[in-house]
Amino acid sequence: MGRVLRPVVYQTGEQAREADNQLELRLDVQRLYALSTELKDEVDRSNPNAVLSMSVLKRTQDIERLVKQIRERLKQ
Repeated sequence: MGRVLRPVVYQTGEQAREADNQLELRLDVQRLYALSTELKDEVDRSNPNAVLSMSVLKRTQDIERLVKQIRERLKQ
């Protein structure tokens, strides 16, 4: 038999905000992992003697932005 899932009932708005924050943090970390994996794959495919493409630069900027967002979420 499967486990019965019950809806989560929070006692306070603070608990609900914390649960939302945790969920958003997990999603951001998953996205960070995906972006960094894509960056690694792109760099691995590139010619070692060539200048890296603009897409690599853009991806690193996206990663930096996401890391900053994660850092700010952790401070809350």
